[in-house]
Amino acid sequence: MAGRGHVRQAVLPAWMIPAGRGVPIAVVPQVPQLQLTENGALAHSSSGNACLDFFVKAVPNIGVAPLQLLLSKAWGEDPETALKLIFHLGAVRDGKQDRRNFYVCMEWLKKNHFDTFLFNLCHVPRLVCWKSLLDLLIAEVDGFEFLLDYEDPNWYARRPRRRRAQVMEHLRARRVTRRERRRERQARRQELGEEGYRKSVAERAAVGRVFVEACRERAREERHERRRERHGRSVKKQCRT
Repeated sequence: MAGRGHVRQAVLPAWMIPAGRGVPIAVVPQVPQLQLTENGALAHSSSGNACLDFFVKAVPNIGVAPLQLLLSKAWGEDPETALKLIFHLGAVRDGKQDRRNFYVCMEWLKKNHFDTFLFNLCHVPRLVCWKSLLDLLIAEVDGFEFLLDYEDPNWYARRPRRRRAQVMEHLRARRVTRRERRRERQARRQELGEEGYRKSVAERAAVGRVFVEACRERAREERHERRRERHGRSVKKQCRT
């Protein structure tokens, strides 16, 4: 039996012990953070699932940095699901049809996982559209910021009046150039005649086939050369052993 001077300490559950008294922070359960909705009601700031947060919060009004932060967390949790959600953003039939956020996510994917970005470019025309694939190529030339401005619905209204006039002048000049090229092609087609025009098209196609065949032949030769090199190395190893 304990004496008077001995005070028995109560054994408390780990979640009741305050942090900072020799107890690791990880022992104390983390309470989900709360936030106010547009109506002033309390709601959890996170669902506890990074992929679900990315799916719900990836809306047209979100900025570039918050969207890429959500994507990085989702990728750290489940890369395959995060990749599917990226294409779901831009999907025309079964997705959100949000090409701007799709471009933002593809830019993040290109910077952080370049091989995955290249490997999945072939799915862009099938799931989104051919124009999106061209826009991703344009971003490599004109810059990613230009692509975001181009996809912004308020882009034209935010331009200064002088800049808007320059844009309209550029568009008119481009239309005129296209009309002139179209007329030149029509005139050339009339000069050559139907038969000559078809012949020239067939000749260009034949040249293209020759070029493709030459590339294939070169690739075959390179493969054979690599095989010979590997075989030579294996023979040398066998001789040494």
